[in-house]
Amino acid sequence: MSPRRRGLGSGGGGVAPGDGGGWEGPRDASGGEAGGLPSPAEGELGRGAGTASGLLCGGSSPLEPEPGAERAVEGPRGPGGGADPATRTASGPLRQHYDSVVAFPMRPIGFLRSCFQQRNGTPRQPLLVDAARARLRLLPGVPADALAGLGGFSHCWLVYVFHGNTDLHTLWGDTQRERRVKGKIAVPRLNGGKVGVLATRSPHRPCPIGLSVARILEVGDGYVVVGGADVVDGTPILDVKPYVPFCDSVEGSSAPEWVAPEAPGAAGEPLAVAGVDVPDAAAREVAQAWGEIAASPHGSLYASAGDVLLLIRQVLSRDIRSLHQRGAKAAASSQEDRSGTLYRVLLDGLLVSYSVDEDAGGSRQIRVRGCDVWAGDNAWGPRVLGQ
Repeated sequence: MSPRRRGLGSGGGGVAPGDGGGWEGPRDASGGEAGGLPSPAEGELGRGAGTASGLLCGGSSPLEPEPGAERAVEGPRGPGGGADPATRTASGPLRQHYDSVVAFPMRPIGFLRSCFQQRNGTPRQPLLVDAARARLRLLPGVPADALAGLGGFSHCWLVYVFHGNTDLHTLWGDTQRERRVKGKIAVPRLNGGKVGVLATRSPHRPCPIGLSVARILEVGDGYVVVGGADVVDGTPILDVKPYVPFCDSVEGSSAPEWVAPEAPGAAGEPLAVAGVDVPDAAAREVAQAWGEIAASPHGSLYASAGDVLLLIRQVLSRDIRSLHQRGAKAAASSQEDRSGTLYRVLLDGLLVSYSVDEDAGGSRQIRVRGCDVWAGDNAWGPRVLGQ
């Protein structure tokens, strides 16, 4: 059967780039957009850019103190009563109250085209889905030579903005009181248990900056292709840095048990999946839908339908449903009720439908039910930039 073209309703999960529910920059006094980060659709590095983008933290004037706030930030005193030399440099460059600092004027070097077109389905950590593919093309104004030599490394770091956060507007207040920042957040691996946000990799941070390691697959003229990145489509990339094993891999490092490869304790791994079943009929739909995507002007990040099937299996090998969805289905009255719900995940233009069969012991089996070509509004978001 021919794959149907499907869009996603408001209950589809994450915010897809270009669907009208994404990031909005800071507003000026009249309610209009303040100068700053151009939207991906503009495709020009400098269009609409003011003195600061408001990208990293909110306030009223870039790197300038508010009237009457020119006092220095004082650090500890040394033995003679003067400033402690160890802290002198911290208070020197920004001799003003921290609440007066608006933003550091940074612009992205490019927007990432990723197989993960929504937050839903994007892995919670890098390299968990080795089959993930993404391509970064440098924006005009960033020399292609900036990538020279990067191909000599096996991996790189991606530094980026969590532009898909639905609460970004709460960070743009002019004062600390107006900026609503959470101290603790619920962690999926702890089944809703809370931890300080700075002790997690959560995208909902006081400063919404992401850092992910990725495998370098190809470096070309002004672009780089990476594998294993846990970054959503359309993400503004601020920087690319090479992964240097001798200093980036820390010998003797440690971490809490809840971030181990498998969660410890009697409850076991809360996101564990026993297996992913792709029936022949579903595999044929995937192949047919991929063929349509690959033949379209925007193309596919994958060379074959088999590569896409591997991506689907790896993405669904962990329970990607939200804590609410997992809890609601676990409370269903019967196994038939739990296995009858269809979920969807959007991967490189393919809308994959699946169900979760859960037995009385809590073991989950994922079953792929079908695949459609996504035909949502502005489906390809920042790909208008030629990526």
